[in-house]
Amino acid sequence: MFDLTNELQTLVQMYRTRADQSRGAVLAFASAKKGAGVSTCAQGFARLLAPNLVRGVWLFDLDFYINGQAANFSSTQAQHVYGQFGPPLDPTLQQKPFWRVSPQLVRNDGREVSSAWHLAMHQIGQHRLFVSKFRNQSLETGQSVHIIRAPSYWQRVRDAIDLAIIDVPSRDRSRTLLAIAPDVDGVVLVAEHGTNPNELKLLQHEVEAAGGNCLGVIFNASGELPQNSQQQSYQ
Repeated sequence: MFDLTNELQTLVQMYRTRADQSRGAVLAFASAKKGAGVSTCAQGFARLLAPNLVRGVWLFDLDFYINGQAANFSSTQAQHVYGQFGPPLDPTLQQKPFWRVSPQLVRNDGREVSSAWHLAMHQIGQHRLFVSKFRNQSLETGQSVHIIRAPSYWQRVRDAIDLAIIDVPSRDRSRTLLAIAPDVDGVVLVAEHGTNPNELKLLQHEVEAAGGNCLGVIFNASGELPQNSQQQSYQ
């Protein structure tokens, strides 16, 4: 796992300054193109904040067919560092969730297999960090997963925890970002250092046209970045 403390520190400070102690926040991390480091940044942000948050952090991985976040935290190396990848927990909070599996299957006893069953949260060791895992192995041929508007669900999440972080597949792979953007408090874009600014502006405009709010962009690179260049605000 990569250490992105310096790259994320400005965003961490922004969150701590603006956080409402009585109400949680929902933030999405996304990029225009695959390979920008969205998952690494989302994971790093979650790990930085979780130790200081009482009600905890939920890290949602919306790349349902890969479950990269769960794979990382359930690896032998990660469990040695962070603790056991815990048993599945229900994250629906008695609300209609934001994912839908269609068509729904019917069991032999006539009961439908609920979309909610397919996704669970897992606590990481004894930390206040929980990571999602989608039961993709249970999908049958012809079934697919869709993101739907679920404002009541996300409001209930804000009431229950301190922070939800959503790791969103890149825009060149999926429309998931545009589907989730209206329901979150802000979208953090991630890009490689030197990315064409017009590409970022185009994605910003798409997010805003869908009803979302872009907080800014983190420039992620393998090497050292020029001082103060890691994060740029649109505001």
